Amino acid sequence: MRTLCRLIAASAIALAAAAPAPAMARSSPLQAPNVLAFTLDRQEAAKGETVVATYRLDRPARRVTLTALTVDGAPAGFRLPQQTRSTPSRKAGVISFTVPAQAGALSPLVLALNVDGQLRSTQRLILTCDHPWFFTPRVEGCPFTPVQATPAAFQRFEHGAMIWLAATDSIYVLYDAPRFGDAALLERYSDEFVEGSTEPALSAAPPAGEFAPVRGFGLVWRTRESVRSSLGWAMEPEQGYTACLGYAYYGGKSMRAYVTTIDRGLLEFEIYYAPVRWRALREIGGRPVAVTGC
Repeated sequence: MRTLCRLIAASAIALAAAAPAPAMARSSPLQAPNVLAFTLDRQEAAKGETVVATYRLDRPARRVTLTALTVDGAPAGFRLPQQTRSTPSRKAGVISFTVPAQAGALSPLVLALNVDGQLRSTQRLILTCDHPWFFTPRVEGCPFTPVQATPAAFQRFEHGAMIWLAATDSIYVLYDAPRFGDAALLERYSDEFVEGSTEPALSAAPPAGEFAPVRGFGLVWRTRESVRSSLGWAMEPEQGYTACLGYAYYGGKSMRAYVTTIDRGLLEFEIYYAPVRWRALREIGGRPVAVTGC
C-alpha cells in the first residue's frame, strides 16, 4: 500500500512539472497624458538668459521635464538647467530654464516636453547669434564662425549658373530645375585650373550671342558632359565680384552656407557631406531679404 501511494505521489509531481505554467499577463506601457497647451514666453534668447515654458495636460502626470533636440530630432548633446513647478493637480505647470553656453551656435533649439518619459510636444527657440549675419531678416541658424568676404566669380548659363569662391577654392554648379520642392540641384567641384594651361577644345562653336566658359568654369564645363548638357551655353562672360559667405550648423548632418550673388541677392546652399541643393532667398519669414554687407 505504501508503495502504491508513493507511485501516485510521484506521478502527480511529474504531471505538475510537465504542465505548462499559466501565462502571465503582459503589461503594456502606460500612455502619457496628452498636452493641451505648451508655450514659451519668448521666441529668441541669448545664452545665459532664462526662458519660461508653460504647459497644460489632459490628466495628471508623474514627471514633466524639457529635452533639447536639434531640428532633425537628434539629441542636442547637453542638458537644460531647469526648474519645474506643477499645480497641485499635476495637470499644469511652469518650467524655467537657462540657455546653456554649451548650446554654442546650435540654433534653433527644439524643446520637447517630456511627459512621464514620452516626448509629447515641441517648441522652437531661436538663439541670439554670437556673430552677426550679413543680411536681414536673419535665418534661424547662427554663423558658427564669423562671416567673411571672399573673391568670387559668377557666370549665368541657359539652365543655371556657376559660382567660384576663393575661400573654398571651389566651383559650385547651380542647376535651374527645382528637384526638392523649392530647391534645385547643387554640385561642387574643386577649382583645378592652372594659370597658363591649355583649355580643352570645344566640339562646336557657341551660337551667336552665347559663350563658352573659360578658365576654371571652362575646365568643369568642358570636361564633364553632364554639366555641359544640363547647363547649356553661357549667356554672358564670367564676372568677378566680392561675395559674403557664412555657415550655419543645424544639427546632425545638416549645415547650410549663405552666399551673396553678384547683384546682392542671397543664396542658401544645403550641405550634408557635400553640397546637394540650393535656393534663392528673397524672403525670410515673409519679409524681403536685404543684404547689409560683410
